[in-house]
Amino acid sequence: MKAPEVSVIMAAHNCGATLGRALESVERQTQTSWELIVIDDGSGDDTPAILDRHAQADPRIRAIHQENAGISEVRRRGVELARGEYVIHFDSDDYATSGMLADMLAHARHTGADITVADFFSDHPGGRIETHPQRFDTLDAIALTEALLDRRMHGALWNKLIRRDAYSRFRADFSENLTFGEDMVTIMKMLSKGATVSFMHKGYYHYCYNNTNSLTSSPTRDGYDRRVRWIEACEPYAGERFRRHIDAKRFNAKFFGLIHGLVDRKEFYSYGPNSPRWLPSLVGFRKYQPAMALATLRLYPLARLWCKAIHRLSRRQ
Repeated sequence: MKAPEVSVIMAAHNCGATLGRALESVERQTQTSWELIVIDDGSGDDTPAILDRHAQADPRIRAIHQENAGISEVRRRGVELARGEYVIHFDSDDYATSGMLADMLAHARHTGADITVADFFSDHPGGRIETHPQRFDTLDAIALTEALLDRRMHGALWNKLIRRDAYSRFRADFSENLTFGEDMVTIMKMLSKGATVSFMHKGYYHYCYNNTNSLTSSPTRDGYDRRVRWIEACEPYAGERFRRHIDAKRFNAKFFGLIHGLVDRKEFYSYGPNSPRWLPSLVGFRKYQPAMALATLRLYPLARLWCKAIHRLSRRQ
């Protein structure tokens, strides 16, 4: 059997409500030389039945069922099974317009880049759709790493078509076993080892907001620990050049944990460079000091109210 031009990898876990739409958005692609590898990661709802039904109807869809292993293992296994010249990852609660694979493949072949990046959309509750341009004046890997760290460039894999051999050439194997931020670490790893990038000024992928399971909507110690592991995984690829960015992320994570009662004052100061003197050097640190004081007194609701007030004032400026 001839190998497909594009392998689409999709993780699926208890996503019966949205999986059908995600699968159909791949089935409707105008680029027909694709394979869709869907890995059911131990779902307990009707996800396996929906997946098997689509796989039986279209031989290009490969249904893989496994015990729950986590998103990094799903990503790794998907790349390992892929046969296409290019790979892209989709999420099972999102969807893409029909020209995505054809246009991105044509652009990737024209430029010869390892990573082709497209604009994307975010779909919000209530029907609002927001466009997110991914446009930069430079293709320099150092500048793009900085753009990832300060969130000007989105860190997800779902708007990036990547040469399959780039995963092996740059040893981007999801070996960190993260459950948060694994995509961004993979891109940083590729950039640090010389991957080339091109940008398309058109959007196709719709990222659908569903905050019910986000790390910020229902803060837990597990969610906090996941974020800390992600920051630690970013650090080797950021290097000394972007030490300040990593320190800022450390502060944000620890501060979030502090005002939600997930960490105490001792742990807050223990994570980061050797001394708490690094904190005042961060932009905006002083305006959050009252919230830190309230949190150390376990007045968490008041600490969070202070932060919300600061955010509202910042948006007005």
